[in-house]
Amino acid sequence: MLKKILSAAAVLSAVTLLSSPAQALLVDVAYNGNYDETSAPSGDYDAIGGLSDVGVFTLLSSPAGYANTFTGSAQTPSDSSDVFVIHVADGDTLTSANIVFGTNLSAFNPLGIGSSLTRWVLEKNSGTDPAIFDVGVAPDNPQFGPITYTPSFAALGGGFYNVLLGNGVFAAHNGAIGYKMTFNVEAAISAVPLPASLPLYGAGLLGLAFLARKRRKNAS
Repeated sequence: MLKKILSAAAVLSAVTLLSSPAQALLVDVAYNGNYDETSAPSGDYDAIGGLSDVGVFTLLSSPAGYANTFTGSAQTPSDSSDVFVIHVADGDTLTSANIVFGTNLSAFNPLGIGSSLTRWVLEKNSGTDPAIFDVGVAPDNPQFGPITYTPSFAALGGGFYNVLLGNGVFAAHNGAIGYKMTFNVEAAISAVPLPASLPLYGAGLLGLAFLARKRRKNAS
């Protein structure tokens, strides 16, 4: 199990959600390409491993790209943010990401009155580099349905990256706002190994050619 000490301030450096410099433990979470927040303890990403700990998910990859998804919900003031860490394995590349915010919004369940801009942030887990992206998520316009945000960023190599959704005032008319994050990861295309018999086949052809030349030489 992966366990790495990381300051809570580093995890949340993009926004001020924790004022304490307490140490947070990264807790490796079993991941099969899709994770629903309801699977987490207390149904909250922030409760994985304990209130001071952060869940880390190793993303899956394929040469054509693999869409890793995370679904959840949040609202203020009871659950104003969700935080977790994604791990891109060495040799893999995180090529793109998007979020569908308000998966449960509709004309009958619009964004709550008084909601303010929410942030979706991706950053290196060191917390010392600028955010890879920091996207404002709703409510630029009245929201009566889901909206997809796709930030632009350069492809990222292997490493650990903090994910944060929150730091706003938001709620649906009937409670929490659902969302779905997607992270696309490509695997390096390795050289296709030759069939084991192919080198032997080639050596056999060379051997036949050598024998043919030898016979012609002996006959002359």
